[in-house]
Formats: sequence, C-alpha cells, structure tokens
Amino acid sequence: MNTTQIRENINKIIESVLKIDKNLIKETDSPETISEWNSLSHVILIDKIEKLFLISFNFDELIEIETVLDLYNITEYKLK
Repeated sequence: MNTTQIRENINKIIESVLKIDKNLIKETDSPETISEWNSLSHVILIDKIEKLFLISFNFDELIEIETVLDLYNITEYKLK
C-alpha cells in the first residue's frame, strides 16, 4: 500500500468517525479545528486505524498524535 492509499483510507475513517467530508480534511486539522474530534472519537479513530492496517500504537505514539498529519506519519511509519 502506498502513501496515497494509506492517507485515503485514514481520511475515510476520519470521515466516518468525525462526520466530516473526506475532501475537506486538511493535514493541519486537529481537535481544535474539528469539534467532533474529542477524546472518545480519538480512541475510535485509533481503534479503526489499528484494525484496518493491522498495527498497534503505543502510549507515546498516541500522545504524539495532535493533527491529521500526525496520524498519517505515524501510520506510514508503522507500515514500513
């Protein structure tokens, strides 16, 4: 799976969990810019990403995730 495919899949998850059109998602989006992105939805996002890509995030990685770009980068790193 290439970078574009990974990001498209993450955007689909973001769209379904946060109820935001995947075409409107920006790398800089965060809980500060998306009101639906709260602690519970964050856990759901992580869970769906882990299940889709068959990866697992450790605690340090979880607290590093502050933006959509962070989600992309950590997921891509895990898949290498």
